[in-house]
Amino acid sequence: MKEKLYEVVETGQSAAISITGFSGSGKTTLVQQSLFEPVVAAGGYVVQKKFDETSRNCFYVILSAIDDLAAQLVLKLPQEERDDLFTRIKDGTDLPFISTVFKSLSRIDSSDSADRPRPDIISGLNYHRLVFAVKKLLRIISSKSRPVMFFFDDIQWANAESLDLMRCMMDGDDVTILMVGCCRKEVATGIPKFVTQFFRVLDILSRIRKVTYIELDDLGEEDLNLMISDAIGVLPRRSQSLSSILFSKTGGNPFFSIKFLETLIDSDYVKYSLLERRWLWSVDMIGEQDIADNVLELITTKMNELDTEDKKAIAVVSCFGIKIRQSIVKILSESKPFQHFSLERAIDFGLMNYDGTNYKFVHDRVREAAYCLIESTGVRHYDIGITLYSSLRDSNMELGDLLPTILEQLNHGVPSLVKCPNDQASIAELNYKESIRASDCCDFGSALFFGEKSVSLLPKDKWTNNHKKYLYQLAAASVHNGHIHKAITSLHTIIAQEKENKDNIDAHILLAKITFLCRKDLPTSFGMLSNILAILGEFIPNKDDAIRRTSHQRSKTKLMMMNSEMSHYIKTEDWKKHAIMESYSLLSTVALLSYPKLQPYICSKWAEFAWCNRIACRFTSESIISFGAVLLRNREDGKLSWDSENARLGYKLAKQGLQFLSGSAPEDGPKTFWLYYGFVGLVFEPLQACKDMHLMAYRLALQTGQRETAVAHKFGIMILNLTVGHNLQDFLKEIDADLESSHLLPARMQFYRSTALKLIGEQPAGNALDHNKSDFANDVTLVDIWCMVEILVSTYLNNPERVFHLLSIYVSKSDSEKLMPAIYIPFLSGIAAAAMYRKKANEQYYEHLIQSNKIFTELASFSEWNWKNKAALLEAELASAVEDNSDKAERQYDVSIAAAQSSKFIQEEALACELAANHCKHSGNVYKALDLFHQAQKCYYKWGSTIKANHMTKEILSLKSVMRGLDDSGETLTLTEYVHGLNRPLCERK
Repeated sequence: MKEKLYEVVETGQSAAISITGFSGSGKTTLVQQSLFEPVVAAGGYVVQKKFDETSRNCFYVILSAIDDLAAQLVLKLPQEERDDLFTRIKDGTDLPFISTVFKSLSRIDSSDSADRPRPDIISGLNYHRLVFAVKKLLRIISSKSRPVMFFFDDIQWANAESLDLMRCMMDGDDVTILMVGCCRKEVATGIPKFVTQFFRVLDILSRIRKVTYIELDDLGEEDLNLMISDAIGVLPRRSQSLSSILFSKTGGNPFFSIKFLETLIDSDYVKYSLLERRWLWSVDMIGEQDIADNVLELITTKMNELDTEDKKAIAVVSCFGIKIRQSIVKILSESKPFQHFSLERAIDFGLMNYDGTNYKFVHDRVREAAYCLIESTGVRHYDIGITLYSSLRDSNMELGDLLPTILEQLNHGVPSLVKCPNDQASIAELNYKESIRASDCCDFGSALFFGEKSVSLLPKDKWTNNHKKYLYQLAAASVHNGHIHKAITSLHTIIAQEKENKDNIDAHILLAKITFLCRKDLPTSFGMLSNILAILGEFIPNKDDAIRRTSHQRSKTKLMMMNSEMSHYIKTEDWKKHAIMESYSLLSTVALLSYPKLQPYICSKWAEFAWCNRIACRFTSESIISFGAVLLRNREDGKLSWDSENARLGYKLAKQGLQFLSGSAPEDGPKTFWLYYGFVGLVFEPLQACKDMHLMAYRLALQTGQRETAVAHKFGIMILNLTVGHNLQDFLKEIDADLESSHLLPARMQFYRSTALKLIGEQPAGNALDHNKSDFANDVTLVDIWCMVEILVSTYLNNPERVFHLLSIYVSKSDSEKLMPAIYIPFLSGIAAAAMYRKKANEQYYEHLIQSNKIFTELASFSEWNWKNKAALLEAELASAVEDNSDKAERQYDVSIAAAQSSKFIQEEALACELAANHCKHSGNVYKALDLFHQAQKCYYKWGSTIKANHMTKEILSLKSVMRGLDDSGETLTLTEYVHGLNRPLCERK
């Protein structure tokens, strides 16, 4: 462990240590004694926190750890260094926000942040804002000279959201953190999968150092004897008889052994002799005693020495987990049911400690033993909860951050123990509010738990105003947790009871969303949404009529929006308008996947409605961006047909649409970014920036529970990884990490993994459709992606025949035209067309190359960064293969190589060098060809394509052999003879 710490200090990069072992095996002590002092000696800071089995507030454990770190900085840093750090925090973070979340930093903020209320963590935009702020704060605080160690104990009780924040804390190369996590081995099989995978995912990601795994077993008999001899100060040979008894009773568990030894000393079976000045014991006497066989029984025996009131007190505290706040102890001690509540005797007995703020059990096993003293745990928890709630309510005190603690106690008795109607209504409302709060902070498991509790307390004999909101919240939480039947049942109940559109329209929309996202029933969902719009006064014609009206509707909407500004749109609270906008949002997505030719009409109608009604809401940005994408496509059937004026107007409108995200909730971002960067932005903005935004939106979608949108962003990232030249080995590692952690459509992830392996050279490419055909090639919504990726592989692996075979599938089966395939397939197939034309003069290949060249000449006018190198490469291939213009070809190859270098498209730089080298080789300029092959080899290695780099090596060796005047058989050839043998007669020009 110390080596890992020194590695962190030396490199300045984060690392992680995972420690597992049975309870009492010494995990915590090992970390404390091995790492705490060395971290401090290295100028660093140590923060220790513990997750609790009884608490759902795992997220606050992480926040309190960061707050403790900030408190240490305030107290321990020298004045000059502290002032410099505070200045950097002021300049580099969202200080007003973090100073309200982390009170230890409030002194840095000279504004009135200290007087502002602490934000509800993580409600609305605050969650994503918090994650971003924490990452920036830790980058400033941690460094090689100031490493930070976070020690989280009992991470088996953590939830997915808290672990995700722990991962985000280590994200990046500019943080210096040692993350240590301890996990109890005896409950390892019951740990949720996201916990067991946490360190494994960190291990896979290349951004941080390898994780060190440590597993602690119980002590062997010899090791236990050494520990006992050290504890009682005798030689190991003298303590052997005592340690043998301890080992037979405890199995070598360190904590159990120590407690057993303490019991023997307290019972005078082991005692110190002043006369002999050593410890004495009788093996026979100890063997005759009926002493506990496990640590719980042993500790319980000691607890029984307490009087009744003290045992009652320690049992009550055990209901709160490993520790209890002093403020809660005070409230309980002032209440009638617990008026003699005191923990002083428990402290005297060594069962608990008090640090001035919290009372804490000395070990998990002590808390478990105390909890075993309770006969009826559910009743006891409920009594505690109702006492706390009643005391605060009667004193007119705010529940504040005590609400989760109170509900944890109350809900043990919900609904069976809640008999009073007033209590039922109050506790139901508390659970509803906590369910909303949990949803806002993306803790969907807790949201479902509290939602179920609130519904369980509703009256069964009548329908109240609370039924609708409680059932709707339960349905929403159920969807996030995959309980679709429960969600549908709740929504059908609302629809059956609420007859007014205003009261049931939300349930109708969520039901349509479930039908679309969870049941994948696109036609039914389309019909449901069309009916909802009809009920609300928006008429959608049948498919054929809508397609015929597309051109007119697009032109009409275009004229309206050409000169519109953001100020045109005004926020409204009109429920009907919001419902229409949300329905259009869903309908446009359903149409894209099921009836793509109908989507331009729907998007045009949607944008028209928003403009005519001047609606500024969460769906306004989507409507404007979607219409911008319609203008970009510029055809009635929704396919691409480049028109410079419409394309630029579409881009302008889409940029305006993004501005509506300012100040919006985080759940509004993922889909909007998907529309913008997936359908508009990548034409005009750097592809690398588009990929970064997809990644940001992907993480936000996962945090806000939008799984389907996260999937869309993830595969946008996959496509862009292949097209921007992301290192293939890193790409493979990231796919493995995704397969390990997220489980988003593993079959498709395996397809991209297979693609990376083919390009690396670790898997045969094949000449026919492979096993992925069933998932991609037969799905009209996915075939264009499948074809693009397979065409890319075939192009780089010099198989132009397969490119055109795949192109025929793309043309015949693709019913939609996603933007990236619609752009990239013409580029790749243009390269293949030139290769085919060299083999066989054919009008088809000539026309295909001319059309590809035309498309990319236009695209290059939109974004030189993205498309200039591709346009130049197609122009060079046209000059080389068809026009027989060697000078022009070489100039365009040089332009393409330089542009690819400038835009950092390493794989396209390699391709351009390879094609240019082939041209120079065939035209007789073998020295330049050799240089270009070397450059291509270097680029392919950098990309991670071993198979292509090896192919370049063969070309280099072949050329060098010619330059020495020898062929493969050793016969002498002239350079002219060699080149003549390579060249075929050029095809006649068309």
